[in-house]
Amino acid sequence: GDHGEERLARVQRAAGVTEHYEGARGEERKVRVESAVGKWVRHYEGSPPFETLVRAELATGETEWYEGPKGWERKVRALVKRGTVQQWFIGDRGREQLVRAKSETGVTTLYEGAKDQERLVRCVLLSGCTIHFSGDRGEERKVRAEEEDGPVWHYEGAAGNERLVWEFLPSGRREHYEGERFEERLVRVELPDGGVEHHEGERGEERLVRLRLRHAEVRHFEGGRGAERLVRVELPRGPVLHFEGDRSVERLTRRELRGGSVERYAGECGRERLVRREHPSGRVRQYEGERGEERLVLVERPDGATEHYEGESG
Repeated sequence: GDHGEERLARVQRAAGVTEHYEGARGEERKVRVESAVGKWVRHYEGSPPFETLVRAELATGETEWYEGPKGWERKVRALVKRGTVQQWFIGDRGREQLVRAKSETGVTTLYEGAKDQERLVRCVLLSGCTIHFSGDRGEERKVRAEEEDGPVWHYEGAAGNERLVWEFLPSGRREHYEGERFEERLVRVELPDGGVEHHEGERGEERLVRLRLRHAEVRHFEGGRGAERLVRVELPRGPVLHFEGDRSVERLTRRELRGGSVERYAGECGRERLVRREHPSGRVRQYEGERGEERLVLVERPDGATEHYEGESG
């Protein structure tokens, strides 16, 4: 400044730190402080002598923002990893703890825990999927993932080796899995109506082998994935039905009754008709006629005699 109007512009500290000032003579205020070797630059705002730290720029490319009165400034936000990740903090000076971070890709991560002990508890992807974590810092493991109004996946296992154990679908269907990570295979499905499906096979090739309905009926299936066909039905009170044929066109061929009798059927799916009934005593009854109109035509007795019948059913 001119003679008599000189104002403080810069102070060089012994440690090599440089302080920069602005303002008229007698009203100079500190606006910037630079470290000796360019490790950081700190920016200040406010009237003297209450200038407060508001921003710090580090040589690593990180930027930190501060709030609070002089001497109590606390870090509230940071831009790290070459400006690709924003971080937010809460807490008093010296105890600021990371609570949230957001990457340039839109992924948001949330944290809990004291300063330098923050642990990841939740991650929100740009798609809206939320992933939940559990465990101490550095050992956080994925335990659940969910989509808004969508499926919920549950996981077990150590960090980095989490495996899917069950999935809950919006329809109410709950799918259970077994196997190591990336090899999880579907083994059981709990249906909304109370039924339970059982599956076998390696991942991607799981096939339905058994279905237990709520009222205790059990259905057995054979065939590869997507081509499972019904082969047997166990009814709650004893009858067992046997089927043959491709998927969706399975036809009833045999019915085993509780007393030991066996009924045999012929005909295509939906048109099966009773043709023979075998009793434990050795008596055999033979029938003819369309489904629902079968009539007895012959009886073979255990002693070798045969009985022939004529007339309509009933």
